[in-house]
Amino acid sequence: MSILRRGSSLLAAVVLGCGGDDPSGPKSEDIHGTWRVSYYSMTFGNFACDVDPVDYVITQFGPTFSGTSSATWAVNCSNGADAISQTFVGGTIYEGSIDGDQITFYIPEAAAILEGTMSGTSMIGTAMWFLDVGGGTRVLLYGYFSGERLQ
Repeated sequence: MSILRRGSSLLAAVVLGCGGDDPSGPKSEDIHGTWRVSYYSMTFGNFACDVDPVDYVITQFGPTFSGTSSATWAVNCSNGADAISQTFVGGTIYEGSIDGDQITFYIPEAAAILEGTMSGTSMIGTAMWFLDVGGGTRVLLYGYFSGERLQ
């Protein structure tokens, strides 16, 4: 056998062996379905905020997803002396992406970005969004979210 032929055989064995059992790579989680997203420890400055849970119907398109909600939900913040609240009607999950168990999505109604991980029927991560406090002023809310698949 010539050196060229042995080299080609070795190269083919190495290339074929790199992919493991699944040549398409790691699989992403399945996120489609109805999800209840809850928020906790949401704060800005010395304000603590309660946020109503929101149910979303999520549709997945390979590594991307989107979702909608028709619920009315509110954010209520207080520092003991002052209170701020904002009500939302409906919601959209926009530009959702999933890579393995890593998820990121945007909720434009609340100018919110959520990033985290999911496994099976649950998700957890960080949430950041801008809350309109009136007079053209917005503050950055920061905290955490969790989600559970309902269907």
